[in-house]
Amino acid sequence: RPPGSTLFPYTTLFRSLRNRKKALRYMERYLELKPADIDARFKLGGIYFTYGRYPEARSCWDDAAYRGKVKSVNAFRRGLALIRDKRIDKAIDFLLNSIELDIYNRDPYIEIAILYEKEGRPEDSIKMWKRFLSLFPDTPIAYYYLGKIYESIWDKKKALKYYKKFVEYGQDIKLISEIRGRMGYLN
Repeated sequence: RPPGSTLFPYTTLFRSLRNRKKALRYMERYLELKPADIDARFKLGGIYFTYGRYPEARSCWDDAAYRGKVKSVNAFRRGLALIRDKRIDKAIDFLLNSIELDIYNRDPYIEIAILYEKEGRPEDSIKMWKRFLSLFPDTPIAYYYLGKIYESIWDKKKALKYYKKFVEYGQDIKLISEIRGRMGYLN
């Protein structure tokens, strides 16, 4: 039976034991006890890789990535349910957790940014949209919302800058005509 109930003893055991195969068995047993531990799966994949057991390493890494995505989606769904229940602060916590689990899931960023805007927190909304754009720069709707937020806080230069970027993409004809009217107003 592996000692302890957390990953810490296994990682230190792996580093300190001369018998690395024993440490590998401990890690495998740990994952039998706690199959949802994503970090442990990644570490076990690394151990397999050091032993040259590449198929097992790949399997561990793929499984950890899949489990991370599933947890991310579940946290996102829970956040949406909390939004419907008007528990905004708790919803934002779940949505942020969803981002931590899978940073390439676009939906939590968008939901959080829109929530911040609705809650009257434009600075936080701007930060979230910019974080979103750092990962997904070819997403025109983010430029639209940034322009809208900057317009609402009376920063005409930045509003105009982001509206122009949105118009460059030229995807939503109806919004573009609305924005062109706003851009004339902002000039």
